[in-house]
This record gives sequence, structure tokens and C-alpha cells, in this order.
Amino acid sequence: MKSNNKILDKLSILILLILFSCSYNNKKEEIIKTYTGGALIDKIIYEVRTDMTIAIKDVADGRADLMASGIDGGTYLSLNENDLEKLDTYAVPSGSWSLLFNPIPNKAPYTIDAKDGKTYFNPLAIREIRFAMNFLIDRKKLIDEILRGAGEPSFTQATPGQPGTYRYNLIPSKMGMTINGNEEKAINDINKAMEKAADLPENRGKLKKENGWWKYNNDIVTVKFVIRVDDPTGRLPAGSAISDLIEKTGIKVEKLLYDRNKATQVVYGSDPKNYEWNIITEAWGAGATRAWWDVSLRQMYVKEGNYMPGCNISEFWNYDNREASKISDKNSNGWFLTAEEYWNGNMRLQEIGLEEAVRIYLNSQTQFFAANKDRFNSRMLYGVGDGINSWSIRSADIKPNRNGEKILRVLQHSSQGSLFISPWDPVGVGGFSDAYSAIMIGPCSDAGATFESPSTAKTEFILGEADLNSLEIGVKAGNNNIPSGTIKVPKNAKMYNPYTQKWEEGLFVKVNEKGELVYKKSDNITAYVKCSFKPRTFKWHHGIDSSLADLMYGSVFIANIITKTNENDKYYDSAMAGRYLSAMDGAVGSVLNDDGSFTLYGNYYWPMDMNRQ
Repeated sequence: MKSNNKILDKLSILILLILFSCSYNNKKEEIIKTYTGGALIDKIIYEVRTDMTIAIKDVADGRADLMASGIDGGTYLSLNENDLEKLDTYAVPSGSWSLLFNPIPNKAPYTIDAKDGKTYFNPLAIREIRFAMNFLIDRKKLIDEILRGAGEPSFTQATPGQPGTYRYNLIPSKMGMTINGNEEKAINDINKAMEKAADLPENRGKLKKENGWWKYNNDIVTVKFVIRVDDPTGRLPAGSAISDLIEKTGIKVEKLLYDRNKATQVVYGSDPKNYEWNIITEAWGAGATRAWWDVSLRQMYVKEGNYMPGCNISEFWNYDNREASKISDKNSNGWFLTAEEYWNGNMRLQEIGLEEAVRIYLNSQTQFFAANKDRFNSRMLYGVGDGINSWSIRSADIKPNRNGEKILRVLQHSSQGSLFISPWDPVGVGGFSDAYSAIMIGPCSDAGATFESPSTAKTEFILGEADLNSLEIGVKAGNNNIPSGTIKVPKNAKMYNPYTQKWEEGLFVKVNEKGELVYKKSDNITAYVKCSFKPRTFKWHHGIDSSLADLMYGSVFIANIITKTNENDKYYDSAMAGRYLSAMDGAVGSVLNDDGSFTLYGNYYWPMDMNRQ
């Protein structure tokens, strides 16, 4: 999952800077004397095992030091006592399961002309049927029988037990959802929705129920269920159990038993209108220990979060809900006046996500991360919401070998096929976004000016420090429910203009009705907030010190890649624009001070936590 939008993102000062700044030292004595940050270890060796049982055994027997992939309860609780005694275990509620539906065309008469030339009836294009799936599934039974009790039923993206989640998890309860479901109600609701669809003029005589099966043009209505075969103790049996329940409604299930690589290509890399899939069993890592859930709401329920069907790729058919997008833009960009306004928006967005039911959650998982007990001097840092992460690697106090080297051997579990789900790309959409690449790139990079504390989930500064004594806030009600700033931006505040390829004064940015960035000049620019920020210097991976140019280049790169300056613009990337346009809406400049600090001006207001400003 991705990081939050901060005011620094809004100003494009430190967006997407991947700062390779780890330094190593071979001698323990020198590390103690000169340590100023970075890892305690000299070298990390990453390996992959395609069999989880073998991976755990390798850690227990000392052939590896750390299992960085979470182990589900069904596997971990089956280990013998001898192996368990050799392991130092970190148990964290960091995983979750969900079902993603392909809702194309998401409107009546619910038919799709597929690329094979046939017309199909898609029952999951009916919102009432998707919503009924919440009642069809007994979440408690899945946890008890498949995860051996290592998890909790869940209905939302807000992992039970993490900070700030209780408000979100009250909503499904108010909608009548229960951990055991209501199979009879679900089957009745699905049949009623199908009968209503069959009575549509376009479907009359074509869609009907015969001998217990729904048929369209005499073919049994079938949904293609992508089930992850490389998760043999988890999503494979879960997918089979859910398939059996769906068939009780008279809808046939075609089980597509795919590994991670093929499943990813078919579901997230293809156009939903190709109609190659209808359902997939998803599994998510927490990504961070969170206190605020507006980012997760956007990712899991909103087109612009890039995880809904179509993945916000302009060439694909995309699920879209304008009300959800409007609320998400407002809350993720800090366009509100009060905490009450923020919470009201988020609760409505959660309701939309549950009502639309394009993605439904099944459970949170207790995942077990295992280290060889004898290889470490002490336990590592870890996220109470996401488990082993980059801070774990940085704090790994491994015992040295006979040559005095501190070498950490890390295992990850992966099915056969391509290891990385996301592109190995520090700047592209979705780059380094999966758990496999994150555990590698995280310890040797800093992807922004702030991070979420793995223990408190609070926003902390990493690439500099904001002077909160200089913080000024001036926000008032504006037009279209978007606040207006009252802080005067000085004329010497600068912003990069991709149309002129220059840093210019008196510039601000708006997104027009066509979804394009428009750069305008004005002598009367205002902002919500003003604050000074002093960057820290660091060394790049090749030992050269950072400079002001490095920081400024981040904003140059983003401005060029998300702004289409002409029809032949080779730098423009529509996918990147889809992700960052809303964060740029209303962006204004900053002033570079003589002491190397910035005075930042921006339109991002966060009354709940001043550090997140």
C-alpha cells in the first residue's frame, strides 16, 4: 500500500525521491563510535523458497536467519515443537483476504460482448448480487477451518485491532452483516436480483432458470473464479469453499487455478472488458502500521486509488463512482475545515464501498514472521500492524561470522514464476509496491520526507525537520465544499513550470474540467498553511553528498511526467497523471531561504495531527 499525501507532496518538493543512503562499516567498534544511522549489518543475502514448509525448516535449522514473508496460521500452527523452539516469532495481525469482482458493465442489462465474439450475462454486474456475497460467506468458518483460528472476521479495509478502525467497522454491523453470514438470505436476495434482471426487456426470454441453473441464451450463467493455487493451505481451500456456496444460487463457477504470476496478469494487467475473470481471491499485507485510513479507503474502493477493476489505466474499462472519487479527493488532499467533516466524508466513503461491494473483505490474518533464535543478539524492530519491514532489516543485530562480518540471510516465499508483482521501478505507477520488492528496497531507501512510525503509527520526519513553531494556518469555507486559504503567498515563491521548463514566481496549478493541469500566474495567491522545513543532508549510495539540486529535481520530474504539454510530449505518462493530478490541484510555490531551508506554502490541512501537515 502506498504512503499518505502530505503537504510536501502537494508542493512537489520531495515527491518520489528514492534516496539510497545506507552506509556500512565492517568493524563493530567503529559502528558503535561513528554510527549515525543506517543498518547495523554488513550484507544482506535474499533468497526465495517456493515451498513455505521448506523455508521455515531452513530458518529453524540455521540455513537462513529470517523468514520475511508472513506465515499463515494453518501452516505455522502445524509446525512440530522442536522447530518452534528454535524460532523467535513475531505474531502480527498484518494480513487480510478479500474478493474482487469484475462488475463490467455495472449497469443494466448486465451483458458484455467479449473478445471471443460471444455475449455473456455477468451476474456480478448487479450491485445487489455483489452485496449479497457478504451474507453468503461464513467468515468465522473460514478462519476456524482454514486459518485454524489465526485471524478475525472483517468486512472493511480497516484491520481490526489497529488504531482508528472502530468507526469503520461499525458500519457493516449497522448494515446487518455478521461473522457467520446468512446463507438463506443471500440465496433469496441473489435469486430476486436475477429474476428482476430476467424481466428487463433486453433479457426477457434469454435469461431464465431451468433445472436449478440460471441460463442466458441456453448457456448456464458462469463466473470465472481466479483462485491462487500457490496458496495451498489458504486461498485454495477458501476459493473452493466459496465456489460451492455460489453454485447454491444457481450460478456455475469455473475455477481458474492460477499461480500468482498468471493471476496478476489476468486480473490486474488486462482490460476488464476482455471478460477473462469475474472473481479473484486476494491477499493483502498491511504495508504499514496505520493511524489514519483515508489512504486505504482510496486504494480499495476508489478508481483513483489504482486498485479497482481497470486499475485506473486510461485505455481500459474502469469501475468508477464519482461520489466516491469526490469524497476521496477531498479527504486525502486535506480539503476540509474540521475533523468532523473529515470523519463524515470517510464514513460515507466506507458506506459506498460496502454498498457497491466491488471488493468485499473476508478476514484479517494473524501472520507469523520467524527468525532463527540463536543467530540474533536481540529482537528486531517491527511494525505492530505490518510485521517484518525495512526497520526490521535496519535494526537486525545479527551475530558476526568467523570473519567478523554481520551477514543477514533473508528468505521470502514465492510461488513458481516471476518473483515481483510490481515493476522494479522507483518512479512508475505501482513500482516497488509489493511485499517482495519492498523488503529489499525499503532498508536502502527513503521514499519521502516522512514515514509512519511502526510502533505508534504517527507521522515522523526522516529527510528533514519541520519547524512547527513557524507553522501558520489560515483556512476558511470556500466554493464547492473546498476550503479557501487566507495566507498570502509572497511573490518570490517559486514553482517549476513544465511548459516553459523554468522555475517561475507567482505560479499556481489547477486541474481543469478535462482533468488536465493548468499553470496560471497571479499576484494574489493564497494558501492554507505556511511552514519552514530544513532538509537533512545525506550521502548517496556512491558516497556523494546530497544537494539542493537533488531535492528540486523531484518536483521537476513529477511536473514533467504528469503534465501533457503537447500531443507529442514524450515525458507525459497518463498512469502517473491519474495518480498525482489530485495532489497537484491547488499547489503553490515555496521560498528557498539563505540557510538552506524552505518556507513551504500549500493547500493541505490536517487538524487531527499537526505533524501530518
